[in-house]
Amino acid sequence: MKKKLKKEKKTRIPLRRSVLGFKLLGFALFSFVIAVIIYFGVSKLGNYIADSETLEKLEKSNNIETYLEQFQGYVTANRLKSSDYTQIKFWLTENTQVGFLYNSDKSSSEDYKIQFVDKSVFVSPYATNAMYAAFIQPLSIFFAVWCFFFLFLANVRYIVSDIKLLSRDMKQLTEGKLNHKVWLSRKDELGDLARDIETMRCSIISRMEAENKAIQANQNLITALSHDLRTPLTKQIGYLEFAMNGQYKDEASMQDCLRKVYSASLQIKSLSDELFSYFTALQSSDGKQREFEEVDGFTLLSQLFMEYSEFLDKSGFNVHLRNPEIQEFTLKVDIHYLARIMDNLISNIQKYADISQPVEFYYQVMDSNVFIHFENRIGKQIGYTESANIGIKSADKLAKSMNGSLHIEKHTEHFVAVLSLPVFATDYN
Repeated sequence: MKKKLKKEKKTRIPLRRSVLGFKLLGFALFSFVIAVIIYFGVSKLGNYIADSETLEKLEKSNNIETYLEQFQGYVTANRLKSSDYTQIKFWLTENTQVGFLYNSDKSSSEDYKIQFVDKSVFVSPYATNAMYAAFIQPLSIFFAVWCFFFLFLANVRYIVSDIKLLSRDMKQLTEGKLNHKVWLSRKDELGDLARDIETMRCSIISRMEAENKAIQANQNLITALSHDLRTPLTKQIGYLEFAMNGQYKDEASMQDCLRKVYSASLQIKSLSDELFSYFTALQSSDGKQREFEEVDGFTLLSQLFMEYSEFLDKSGFNVHLRNPEIQEFTLKVDIHYLARIMDNLISNIQKYADISQPVEFYYQVMDSNVFIHFENRIGKQIGYTESANIGIKSADKLAKSMNGSLHIEKHTEHFVAVLSLPVFATDYN
């Protein structure tokens, strides 16, 4: 159990697989090569300057002859042969400003003669800088090391600068400034990280926008459903008022009124249940998959026209039904959705239509679609504009959910609503 609680070690990426690692190694190698060049360059330059200065001093002070006399005295005193290299080297070590090229069988104008025990040797003197060697080599090493770190740390400083820039961008994002763009002009792991962060930023923005749209759509649907609730409630109150005012003279009429009131009550219950599902859900959906029914379009629309025309007649409107040509066609719709669409349109007519002018209902079947028309004159009294807009939006959304559409034409005095639904089969008689 304890083993499971231990943190899993993250797999480290080998340096050979890292672009940034390759860059660091490459730049370290480059810095090292430049440092070596600087080391040898400074050494050669220092030796050249030291040799030139030593030779110049020797020539000006005529110390070359003095060193030659001292060397001849050393050879004579120690009875040295020309082959006693160890003792000759010892003298040269003690006298660091001059050296001799000797064992030459031929002489030139610049050569000097040294008499050894075994023979005479012509030597060529040259200046040495052994006394400066203790300074030249450390100075060369210092410049080489300084050059290496200067070049290498310049690249590291560039990387650290980009890391700080990336850290600053992340701080901006953590403070909620999601419009701050993250960008690095690099083609390595740091550049990939910056691009991944930018992708994440855009993804967060897109997700937040989608969530906001979903919440807004949810609120709009709740408002639309609330509007839909008022429509059957208005019908219910209207039927009850007709009954209370004694407009139904026989029992059959009273039962028909009660049946319509009961139907409106069931519709209110269905809508309130649906409103609750919209309120508790984050998405704008019914919470269930709608199943469309195949129905006889002529019969369904005739029944709906008769019901709504009777309702408007009793509300004081003069309804004209254009008798369409008898035609059988099949609709695949959700009957409750279709009823809600027509409820919204009838509610609109009640609120905004001129009661003194006729209201027309009719439909036409053309090009595999049925076009259901509602036309009326606009009354002079205007009110509840916001609610009407919500009802139209709700009806349009319901029409689209059945693969249809709702087209509205509103002129100065004339209002036309055309509901289009797809037709699946037609048969003219």
